[in-house]
Amino acid sequence: MSAIEGIERGLATRGRHVLAQRGGKLVNRTVAGCLLIALAGAAGAGCAEPGNSDKEPGQRVEWLGRKAARVRSIDLADDDFADLEPLARAVGDARIILLGEASHGDGATFLAKGRLIRFLHQRLGSDVLVWESGFYECDKAAEALAAGVSWREAFGKAVLPIWANSEQCRPVMEYVQATQQTDRPITLAGLGWYVSDQTKLFDDLIAFFEAVDPTWPSPDQRQALASIQTMLDTRGDRSRPPKPIEPPELVQLRALADLLDRDSAGRVSAMHGRRRIGFMRRVLENLEAYVVYLNSPPTRGGADDNPLGMIEGHNAVFLASEYFPNRKLIVWAHNGHLTRGSSQIEELESKFRINQTIAAGQHIHNDLGDGVYSIMFITHNGQTGLWWNEPAELPAPPVGSLEDLMHRVGLEHGFVDLRSLPRDHWLRSRLIAHPLAHRPMRADWSRVYDGVFFIDTMSPSTSADPDD
Repeated sequence: MSAIEGIERGLATRGRHVLAQRGGKLVNRTVAGCLLIALAGAAGAGCAEPGNSDKEPGQRVEWLGRKAARVRSIDLADDDFADLEPLARAVGDARIILLGEASHGDGATFLAKGRLIRFLHQRLGSDVLVWESGFYECDKAAEALAAGVSWREAFGKAVLPIWANSEQCRPVMEYVQATQQTDRPITLAGLGWYVSDQTKLFDDLIAFFEAVDPTWPSPDQRQALASIQTMLDTRGDRSRPPKPIEPPELVQLRALADLLDRDSAGRVSAMHGRRRIGFMRRVLENLEAYVVYLNSPPTRGGADDNPLGMIEGHNAVFLASEYFPNRKLIVWAHNGHLTRGSSQIEELESKFRINQTIAAGQHIHNDLGDGVYSIMFITHNGQTGLWWNEPAELPAPPVGSLEDLMHRVGLEHGFVDLRSLPRDHWLRSRLIAHPLAHRPMRADWSRVYDGVFFIDTMSPSTSADPDD
């Protein structure tokens, strides 16, 4: 887990106990395997006019008052999308829209993202929702949703509990289910390497290879898969440590991937097709990386988190380029997973070493360039909290910070497109914003994200009623 994930590991553990008490479905025993923090940033898109050299907050507030788009509502049920047209113009022809969140406890952000997803689906035709959850698990959930399974069951088995059991995520999950009955259903996909404790992954892997040749996987390969499954099954059992995975077992996992890479006689492609082979190849790579991560010392942040960033980035590029090549994607993730150019971020209080991190956003941008549009979410005041915790008050941001300036405009909700700003614009200078865990950082955010969605008053994530 990342260093920031370690800070909130205890919170995630408490969440697992709550789920057990409620009889809920636990998606992943290592819930802390996502960033439970806040990263804000903005990589420019926007309102082209001559650059401002002023440094006076008042002039900056005045500029924002003229140029920031006022978003009327964050209610998904509000389908008068006139207030979101500036966002459509900013996104343009981008095929992948990245939607962040400053913390996994920002309930108002979840609501806002839900309305944006409905808008992007209905207005721009984005119909693949890639969630910061298991790559394989979400693919299975997509099949279940298409077959008529309820959103609660499908999302509960695939999406991490921080979202699947949040009341503020309910509207978008219900919306995804409702679209299954339309001529443009939303397909769920996964960004991360996480594996559920209810997974059918190992059975599916064996069946996939057996369909080609009954002698596949080999006895050694089957034993390696069984050992890995045992390790995953015991990772949440504090009475005994997870079974360590030895290098020979990883060698067998790689040998399975080699069978797909070679396929010299075309036997695998004849049985499964190139698209499904590509997916299972990614599944094996995710599984290997996840096993290595679980068998490694706790991360200290920074470069320690780069393997996760690489896997997530490669997953997203695969989904966009090979698995859904002619469709538009929306990625739901933490701000921290969506950064690019993070080397110039200066942490003013925290020690997350974000400037050493190469996150998924960097890998996605490297491959897809301007075909990606990323949006950071920030807030000025209010409360944040994971759905199983007591909410915490957010500290007041300093005068002149991005949150302070947007608050002084009088925006309840607002959007600023930064991508097309002139090079000398003040929004391309180094400004304070509150990205990780709502802590202050300084950066030229236009080199990190493409747009900023501002919510003046944050409300926390709350528990969804499991019986509703």
